[in-house]
Amino acid sequence: MFNRIETNIAKVVSVVLHPLLLPTYTIVILFNLHAYFSLIIPNKVKWFIGSFVFLTTGLLPLLFTFIMTRTGLIRNLLMNQREERLWPFMVTALFYYLAYYLLGQLEISAVYSLFMLGAFISLVIGLIVSFFWKISAHMIGMGGITGAFIGLSFTMIIDMPMLIIILILMSGVAGFARLKLSAHNPAQIFFGYLTGFGVLLAILLNA
Repeated sequence: MFNRIETNIAKVVSVVLHPLLLPTYTIVILFNLHAYFSLIIPNKVKWFIGSFVFLTTGLLPLLFTFIMTRTGLIRNLLMNQREERLWPFMVTALFYYLAYYLLGQLEISAVYSLFMLGAFISLVIGLIVSFFWKISAHMIGMGGITGAFIGLSFTMIIDMPMLIIILILMSGVAGFARLKLSAHNPAQIFFGYLTGFGVLLAILLNA
């Protein structure tokens, strides 16, 4: 009974903290920070940018992944096999790059586009690794968002210890969920997190 409850919770966590949703979460958090790069953007523009990021990094990659299941390129949306992840990773990376490029064309702080650049690079690394080994995309994403805000707290001198603590705790919950569902082993969890964390931390420290 308890094991079934844990499994169901792990499934919910895996959906709520899905890699395709993390860029949107990050943009929303950035918009709500008490920082100049957020305060100077009108609310209507924030809604536009948030919707754009959700479309390009969430809905469209999900749509194309669904199409891949219908055409037989992958078996299902869970993509349990390493080989099944290659095409979705490639398509998602293209959309991430599109988001990075278009955000860079807007007259807003480079923080937003730099985050998407880090997400794109992390995903490309995940793609390359996936040719040989299964790495956790969930943990790449959670590591990335955590590393990004730690880097941002140093470069922009923004005091946000509670946010960083929450992100670290959520990363632990996400890692537990992926282990509970037998989606990955501890090494795949660890190196996925380290990949995202390292890439985004390095990029935002130089923002």
